[in-house]
Amino acid sequence: MPDNLYEGDIITWSEHQAKLLRRVALGELVNGVDWRHVVEEIEDVGLSQLTAVESYLRR
Repeated sequence: MPDNLYEGDIITWSEHQAKLLRRVALGELVNGVDWRHVVEEIEDVGLSQLTAVESYLRR
């Protein structure tokens, strides 16, 4: 996978990362997990959910 896939095609990047993480979850040692961006995306999802709840509560 190209190194710049995260910036160029987030959907393909996320699908590829999900496949790799599923393999890791099964105990397989794999290379290629983009840990820095995976962590960023997980944090972003959490913050997005928190923002949505706060917005809902304000209404």
